[in-house]
Parts: sequence; structure tokens; C-alpha cells
Amino acid sequence: MAQDVHEDLAVEIARELELSGTSVRRVRAYPVQQAVDVSWAAKRAGRMIGEHVRTSVTPLSLREDGEVAVVAIVEQRRPTHDQ
Repeated sequence: MAQDVHEDLAVEIARELELSGTSVRRVRAYPVQQAVDVSWAAKRAGRMIGEHVRTSVTPLSLREDGEVAVVAIVEQRRPTHDQ
């Protein structure tokens, strides 16, 4: 994926994360770089909206079509207490 494609994807994911706190993208399992690129974009999206994002990839063995799901979830932040 080219850099501008990464940024475009990060912007799309950021919108989804702001609306629902989650984003799911299905990609072909091979080449593995596709899942890596989506995970990277999700982490970038989190930085764009000022949130920590956890990503995970479904095991290939769960799907027969050769796709994996890259899931991004906004982590719950603990409240901070100013003293």
C-alpha cells in the first residue's frame, strides 16, 4: 500500500472509531502485509483521534475463504485525577 492509501484508510478507520469505538476490515490472509497495513492504519487512526487503539487479527483457521478480519477497538481509558 502506498503512503497516501495508508492515510486514506486511517482517516476512514478514525471516523468509524469515533462513531462506534470499533472498526473491522476483512482482507486476504496472504500476502500478510495487507493485515499489517490495516493494523498500522488503525493505530494511526487512534493517534488521529487521541485514543489508544488495540488491534487483533482473527486466526486464518476460522475462515474458509482465506480472509482474516483485522479488528480495531478503542481502549477504555482510566479516568485521570488531577491533584
